[in-house]
Amino acid sequence: MQTTNDITQLSTLEMFEQLEKNFLANINHEIRTPIHGASCNSSFLLDSWEESTNEEKKVYAERIYSSIKRLTSLIDNLLDYNSLKSGIPSLKFDTHNIKNLLEDIIKEYQSCDSEEKDLGFRIEIEERINLDIHCDKSAITQAVQNIYNNAIRYAGEGPVVTKVRQYQLEIKPKKNIEGVLLSFSDKGIGAPQSELENIFLPFYQNSRTYKGDGGVGLGLTIAEKIITAHQGKIWAKNNSSEGISFFIFIPYKQN
Repeated sequence: MQTTNDITQLSTLEMFEQLEKNFLANINHEIRTPIHGASCNSSFLLDSWEESTNEEKKVYAERIYSSIKRLTSLIDNLLDYNSLKSGIPSLKFDTHNIKNLLEDIIKEYQSCDSEEKDLGFRIEIEERINLDIHCDKSAITQAVQNIYNNAIRYAGEGPVVTKVRQYQLEIKPKKNIEGVLLSFSDKGIGAPQSELENIFLPFYQNSRTYKGDGGVGLGLTIAEKIITAHQGKIWAKNNSSEGISFFIFIPYKQN
């Protein structure tokens, strides 16, 4: 006779098996689509080089760049996830200003894709707070980029609003740790309330956004592992009006 625990374990196993099936079905498309896009646009550009205007050449070049960037992001996520499965690599902690870190990330987006320029980013920082955190800059940058990438794909009209404030996280009764809380809010379609607790699982696809034509469900998983390695916390909730907000808590100091 199956116990409640047996049923729960079976249900979890079945869920992971389904997630893996979705991933395998989607990965073929995710790899072929950017390769096809880069190949076709390269061919068009070469065949029409002489008669194309500079503006037309720019359009083809932007399409090629977009395809390569999409494929690079996919490969990076797959490699990172495979590496993180066996544990977070050794982190290099130092003191960094979170405002400067966020601004550097946004500048990188704004210098590249027109889609990302049009979306818009805004940072709002609580007054008179300590912005220096002890972290691995490269890892935190990757975690934030994965949140932004998710917003760029599903945010709709934009902008993505990032808020920074001082925060105390309760880690056990009557014991708090102090740090900064980052919130990233967009105006997209959000996620079903029942799915929020699963949103950081590997290969998980939001039922409102999953169409078999984008992403493999690893970006948020990688972000969660990085933040956990910083003794922090990451969670998500739907906004009252529209869209979704992701929250990242990073302690000022690492034990």
